[in-house]
Amino acid sequence: MKKYFFNVGIGLQGYDATGTFDASNSTQAEEFAREKSIENAEMYGFEQDEEAFSTLDEVGRNRMDDDDDDDEDYDEDNPYEEVGELTYEVELYVPELHDDLL
Repeated sequence: MKKYFFNVGIGLQGYDATGTFDASNSTQAEEFAREKSIENAEMYGFEQDEEAFSTLDEVGRNRMDDDDDDDEDYDEDNPYEEVGELTYEVELYVPELHDDLL
């Protein structure tokens, strides 16, 4: 097992997360980082909707999920207030490079 560093987000400032994990190879590390990116997006209220975005790497926060929004602002053709794209980077962990980012 090797230790990896990940940086994930949704392409919008302020929705990023970093951390470390152990994986046996780079493919497993990439899969883990993508899962963390999805978890991170869901934590901020973003969801995957393949029908609306045509790809599972795009995420949106539904306008109706916010308690502050009025029903009259809701648009069935565009129900998402914010739209982002999953971002995930993974690399071998190097304490000198990554410790300041954790």
